[in-house]
Amino acid sequence: MFFDLPETILKSYIGEKEEGDVEWEELPPIAQSYFRDMKKVIEEMHRVCKKGAKVGIVIGGGCFPDMTLDVDNLLAEIAMNIGFRLEGIYVARNMWCTKHMTVKVGQVRESVIAVSYTHL
Repeated sequence: MFFDLPETILKSYIGEKEEGDVEWEELPPIAQSYFRDMKKVIEEMHRVCKKGAKVGIVIGGGCFPDMTLDVDNLLAEIAMNIGFRLEGIYVARNMWCTKHMTVKVGQVRESVIAVSYTHL
């Protein structure tokens, strides 16, 4: 959907200004923006959760013309770094990421990331 946009107009949709993040510099620019936004979302979820809260994040894998991303693993890592405890990643289904409907790029999965809030 965003593959033909010039990199200069890619931005974070939540943040005011696009800033570099060493964590994700090897990812395509649109993926960097996505993970920056999702980090902000998970930080806000962590802020409003009460002790013992359980959160499920339903997510699909990242499909790009030349690579796939295990989005569930990256978001689980972000959530743990913020302070959530990972309860598990539950794969709902696997599917092929294709380029031009014919060339298989790799497999992606749809998953549920289950985390819990354990801080006071």
